[in-house]
Amino acid sequence: MPEQKGSPAAQKLAGKRATRPVMRTGSEDISPRVVDNNDIRREKLSAVDACSRDRSLPQMGDAPDRALRGLEQRREALLLANGVRFARADIRRQLGRGELHFDVFMDELPSCCAEVPLIKVLCWLPNIGRPKAKRMLAAVNREVGSWISGDTRMEEVPTRAKYLLSEMVQRETDAYERRCARRAA
Repeated sequence: MPEQKGSPAAQKLAGKRATRPVMRTGSEDISPRVVDNNDIRREKLSAVDACSRDRSLPQMGDAPDRALRGLEQRREALLLANGVRFARADIRRQLGRGELHFDVFMDELPSCCAEVPLIKVLCWLPNIGRPKAKRMLAAVNREVGSWISGDTRMEEVPTRAKYLLSEMVQRETDAYERRCARRAA
């Protein structure tokens, strides 16, 4: 066993380095050990992969099968959730760059965005922040006569409100493009 440096308290804590930093003397690194959560996730997923590939592990009744099935199911759920996040991020980028128009987005609502709150989608658009999105929703509520909050899911927005929001977003986009053109000239 290598000789430990430092005070007796530091020697006592030597086994707990993952949770507590230990000051060391000399030319050693004095930064605490940082545990990366992504490394832990990768290790768990690789363990699941190893278990699913190696069926020669000793089986003790039904419990290990259930545990393995639970890990595989969790992994599939994580992969599905990650796919949804990537799809939403791609749509968000397209809306922000102007590659995807808001009215087309509202007409052909992707399934990955059905559960997103309306105010978040409005904030994805260029030059529309939360205050402007709230003002737009208030104007739509006055026009439609029903209450649409910012927490309303995209799939629950009435057709008339979609139409009005598309018009408002188009006006804002046109005004934004005119301002940018004036600044460039």
